[in-house]
Amino acid sequence: MNTLNEKPYTVRDSMDKNLFEVGALVFGSLIPWNEDWYWSGTPQIFGDITEKTLQGRKEAFIKKFSDIVYRYNHQLAEKASKAVDLQYHKFMEYHNDDFVIYPDGLSMAADYQKDIRSQWECKPKEEIAKVMEKFKLKAPSPSLSFPDDLIENDRGVGVYFNQDEGQEIMTGFNFMVSGFKKKGIGLTKDEEEGIRSFIISEMVSPKFVSRLIQEYSYESVGTAFLIWGGHGQSHLNYLLRRYKGAYYRNRYPRIALI
Repeated sequence: MNTLNEKPYTVRDSMDKNLFEVGALVFGSLIPWNEDWYWSGTPQIFGDITEKTLQGRKEAFIKKFSDIVYRYNHQLAEKASKAVDLQYHKFMEYHNDDFVIYPDGLSMAADYQKDIRSQWECKPKEEIAKVMEKFKLKAPSPSLSFPDDLIENDRGVGVYFNQDEGQEIMTGFNFMVSGFKKKGIGLTKDEEEGIRSFIISEMVSPKFVSRLIQEYSYESVGTAFLIWGGHGQSHLNYLLRRYKGAYYRNRYPRIALI
């Protein structure tokens, strides 16, 4: 029984002896072959555990590896998608756009905290009290933390809300914007490197790239990658497929439900 989606799996094994006991928790990977399931690698066996321990492990796994869980638990995936969609509309209401540029990381963090605080202030007191009790909060709004390299960044921060997955944040955005604005002519070394890192980064979706090109045009992408000619869109499609191929497969929200 898969504890994440509560569905049964019949797993075939070449071993004559059964390695598992009823009630044991097994952590491992399954692969399909000819309509059967097989273990991939050696599974870990934790033995018989209490229901409380099992629930704790499930919650921890959902928080840490939510993108894996959503592959198997479609109800959770749908719930996460609705949560992302709600956050997207709140982002649009606050910024009136899905793409925002801040001068530095500190400005981004301050604005983000202001947005979250205003959202909490609009909620009924009873709902706030329940959340504070559930997560043991000392203040009527969540305490937010940001990575030091984001807070200390002073070269511009770009924030794009991908409606399918969630927010995407990239630092060093000033070089990219100035490079895109030049439309392929007279780019500096920093501008070229900024655009290349933007295209190559696995953390940046094709939608984020398309949003910037919609804003500034695509000529500078060709210059940064030494691609010449008048087929900008086909060149861009090639680069996106090459460096961001994972985004053209099944994708899941970048949000962990708690």
